[in-house]
Amino acid sequence: MKALGIVAEYDPFHNGHRYHIVQSKKITGADVIVCMLSGDFVQRGTPSFYDKYVRTHMALDGGADIVLMLPFAYSCQTAEIFAFGALHLLNLIGCTMLSFGSECDDIELLQQAAYDLCQQDHHSCPALKTHLSSGRSFAKARQLVLGNRNPQAAALLNHPNNILAIEYLKQILLHNYPITPYAIKRVSVLHDEPIKKNTFSSASHIRQMICNHNKEFTSCVPDFVADMLQTLPYNLLENYRTILYQNLLIHTPQSLCAFPDISLSLANKMKNNLSFFSDIEEYIDLVADKRYTKSRIRRSLCHILIHFQHAHKDLSLIAPSYLRLLGFNETGKKYLATRKKTNLVLSNVKDGYRKVDEAQRAFLDYDLRASDIYQLGIGGQKATDYRAAPIYVP
Repeated sequence: MKALGIVAEYDPFHNGHRYHIVQSKKITGADVIVCMLSGDFVQRGTPSFYDKYVRTHMALDGGADIVLMLPFAYSCQTAEIFAFGALHLLNLIGCTMLSFGSECDDIELLQQAAYDLCQQDHHSCPALKTHLSSGRSFAKARQLVLGNRNPQAAALLNHPNNILAIEYLKQILLHNYPITPYAIKRVSVLHDEPIKKNTFSSASHIRQMICNHNKEFTSCVPDFVADMLQTLPYNLLENYRTILYQNLLIHTPQSLCAFPDISLSLANKMKNNLSFFSDIEEYIDLVADKRYTKSRIRRSLCHILIHFQHAHKDLSLIAPSYLRLLGFNETGKKYLATRKKTNLVLSNVKDGYRKVDEAQRAFLDYDLRASDIYQLGIGGQKATDYRAAPIYVP
C-alpha cells in the first residue's frame, strides 16, 4: 500500500483542508493517508483550540485513514524542530510521499530554497551572527543571509506555509528520507469578502469567528465539522492566565533562562512587563520586538506552563521509536497490520508506557502532562489519555 503523509493541526478542519486531502489523493494515487496531528499544544504557541480527539474525528471524517500524534516535544516548537519530529515519524510509519499546502506550489523552487538553507551553516556564518547581533530574529536573519545567495528563494520565507514546506524538504534532504514531496497551492483567502457556502478561509479566521459568536464560520467548514462544533468547548492561552502569572512571579530572570529559547534579555522583559499580565495578548505585544517574535513568546509561555526546560529540550533533537495512535478507519487498520513487525504503535498509553525504555518515557511524560494541563483550560477531566482508546471509524 502506498502511504501518503500529511502534517496538520486541523484546528479546526476546514474546506481548505478537505480540498488539500482530495487533491493530494488525486495527484499521488495514495492507497492510505497518514495524518501526523499536533497534540494538545500547537506550533503557534497556544493550546489547540479543540482537543486532539475532536480533531482526530475531523481528520478521519475528512479523508485521513490513520491519525498519529506529534509529541509535545515537537508540536510546540520552531518550524525546524516541528518538521524534524513530523518527518521522522512519517518515515517511521513507512510513508513514501508527503503532501503539504503552501503559498508556492513550485516544488523545484522550494527544494532549491531547502538545499540552500542546508548549505548555510548557522553556527559559523558571520553574516548571520551580524544580523542577530543587530537585534533581528533568527528567522529574519536567516532570510537576509539567504537573500544574498538566492533572492527568489529568500522571498518564499515571507509566507508561513512556505516556511514549513521548506523545513519539511530540509528534513528529507538532511536525513535522505525516501519520501517524494508534493506541494498543493493554498487557495487565496480574503477576509473582507462576503462569506458564502463552501468559502475557503484560514483556521485563524475561523477561530476568530467562533470566538466572536459569528455563525458564518459554518460556511467555511464541511457540514460534519459545523455540526460537531456547535456545542463543543474551545481552549485559549488566556484560560491559563492565572497559572502563568503565578509561575512568572515565582521565577527569577535567571531561572526563566532554564526554558528553551528564553535568553536573559527576554527573561528580563518578561519580568518587567508583568504588571500588564491582566491581558495576555497585551503582555505579549509589549514583550515582543524585532528579535523576539510573538510566536516565540507564546511558545515560551507554553513551555513554562508544561515546565519543559532546557534539561529536556534534547528530546526535541532525539527521534522517538514509537508511534502514538489517535485514530484509524478500515483502510488504516489494514495498513497498520502490515507495520506490526517494524513499528511500535501505542494504542493504549498505560500499556505503552511499559513497552518503551526510560528515554522514550520522557516523551510520554510530557504528553500526559500537556494533556492534563490542557483539560484544566476547558474544565475537563484529568488523565483522559489513560482512559481514551484510539478512535475507530468503520
